[in-house]
Amino acid sequence: MRMSILIPTFNEETIIGDVLKKAKQQHVRFPYEVIVVDGGSTDKTRTIAEALGIQVLTSTRKGKVAQINYAAQKAKGEIFCLVDADTLLPRNYLTRICRFFDRHPKVLACGARYKYFGRRVRQWRLGSRTFTLTSYEPLSLMMATWYLLRDLFNYPELPGCNMCVRREAFFAVGGLPSVPRNLGIDAAFSYELLRLIRKQGWGRIRFLLSPAVLTAARHLSIERSATRLKQIQRYLEQKEIVPEG
Repeated sequence: MRMSILIPTFNEETIIGDVLKKAKQQHVRFPYEVIVVDGGSTDKTRTIAEALGIQVLTSTRKGKVAQINYAAQKAKGEIFCLVDADTLLPRNYLTRICRFFDRHPKVLACGARYKYFGRRVRQWRLGSRTFTLTSYEPLSLMMATWYLLRDLFNYPELPGCNMCVRREAFFAVGGLPSVPRNLGIDAAFSYELLRLIRKQGWGRIRFLLSPAVLTAARHLSIERSATRLKQIQRYLEQKEIVPEG
């Protein structure tokens, strides 16, 4: 199974090098590609990516939705892994995701648990497993519980920092949907997939506890969270959403 990691960027020079190194260091036995799709960065984002040997595309339109949808047209993978430009993947990420899709052919999309991180990150290894501790453990645990509860009650939602979807399902829903100011993309995309599942009468969306990714806490704020909730509410008012069958 071939996989494509699609990373939208815009002026990410401070972190994109670490993100891409993690993406390139995946322990896999199958082919995969890493594609950076840039929205017109004016810093060294492109230079850093190209120096690491990463394919860089330039989207004619700026924004996560437009950039990912553009990159998807060029990608060759059977599975698209949509990864934010500030999200670090563990080395076993692609292997675990691929294995999950292989074992669950009815799963259309999945996403892994994430931990917020800032300046302090502690990691240690026990055998083949790596354990990570950040200063945002309570919040990360709360978010994992939220996604698990949604999964339990058949209203699953993909975590926006890492969304993995089968190629045919991605294009069946028309790619990532546009939402006001690019907020709530993960929720809107999840709802579109749920509508597809209802229409075709089969399919699943799943949240995985392992492997866990690290995503930067730089955008965390009460204002951003409140705005996103309003965006999701407006989006839902225009759509008929039902749980998975």
